[in-house]
Amino acid sequence: MRFYLPAVPDELRPGTGSETLAPRQAFAVTPELLAELASAGMEGDEEIAEYAAFLAAADACLALMNPATPVLRVVIAADAPPSCAVGVNDPDAHPAAVELTQPIAWEDVAAFHIDEPDAAPDIAAALAGDDDAEARVADRDLLWYDPSERSHHWLVTSAR
Repeated sequence: MRFYLPAVPDELRPGTGSETLAPRQAFAVTPELLAELASAGMEGDEEIAEYAAFLAAADACLALMNPATPVLRVVIAADAPPSCAVGVNDPDAHPAAVELTQPIAWEDVAAFHIDEPDAAPDIAAALAGDDDAEARVADRDLLWYDPSERSHHWLVTSAR
């Protein structure tokens, strides 16, 4: 199953002592998400469901940030057995939300995605409560990276 983990750039830094990603709230194609998409007339399109879960993870990144030191959003896409997660028992949670109950190994990461560096001012403004900046952040696409690019020094420093 593909899980989308909201993250911060420091989690990309190799050699931090752990080659796993800690359990956390993540997002995936869940029965609840599929039901919501079906009620909106979008049933049966797996690509739309995956993208909806990905976008939910990107939105959740803002909650991980310290407003005093905003960073770029990071979404880590990883493949793990469905048994690694449980549903979120909260009626207000996003329908794609799950709780990872086990760490995810970096070897199970399929890709990671990061905002372009020029997104930083909008992210800072969004964290300061600017609704227009928050909308601009939500409209931004994150850039795709192969897991092997995680160790590139330029990538880690550009993400800060």
